[in-house]
Amino acid sequence: MSEISNETKEPTLLDYWNIIYKYKTFIISVTTIACILTLIISLLMPKIYTATTVVLPPEAEKGGKLSFLGSSFLSSSLPDLMGGDANTNMVLAMLKSKRMAEDVVNKFNLIEIYKVKTIGTAIASLQKNTNILLTKEKAITLNVDSPLPQLSSDIANFYINNLDLMNSDLSITSAKPVVRVLDRAYPPEKKSKPNISSNLTMTFFIAFIISVLIAFIRDYIKGKGK
Repeated sequence: MSEISNETKEPTLLDYWNIIYKYKTFIISVTTIACILTLIISLLMPKIYTATTVVLPPEAEKGGKLSFLGSSFLSSSLPDLMGGDANTNMVLAMLKSKRMAEDVVNKFNLIEIYKVKTIGTAIASLQKNTNILLTKEKAITLNVDSPLPQLSSDIANFYINNLDLMNSDLSITSAKPVVRVLDRAYPPEKKSKPNISSNLTMTFFIAFIISVLIAFIRDYIKGKGK
């Protein structure tokens, strides 16, 4: 008398493909609708332009260390405390300071441009749209996003020009100018955001994977119900 095996057969790649083919209309529909919605949303989103300027801190440009705050002791101590060269860290601190942001907001009337009510909110919006990075070559890259190409480049260049004005008021360093400009910001010709092709590609893969998973789940539930 033969025994009947109750073991469940392991699904093969062909089984998975058959499920995908079975639900192909559903998968194509979900993926297509998701891509169309993404395209519409991307087209309706405001265009953002990014302007970039690159500067060299004094010590990297001259190959030596300048004395910030009039103290050679501070110049030699700050690198260890702040995780880098004192001059570079000081320039970064000036660029990221609230005073700098306030000067930019007032210069370009960003309260009106950002459509906010207080200078604090405008400063927060400006800082969100400004990216300041230190490259491995010890150059400082400053990126500014705005809905207007000219405004992006004007703000980026003002950040750098205003360093000397801040230095004159506060006497932070004897370096004149505070930084050397490698690349000035120019009005970008193409928008940086939204990246429609990137959004569509990401949406396609996410929607396809989700729709396939739903198809597998639906097929599994139907199989259990038999």
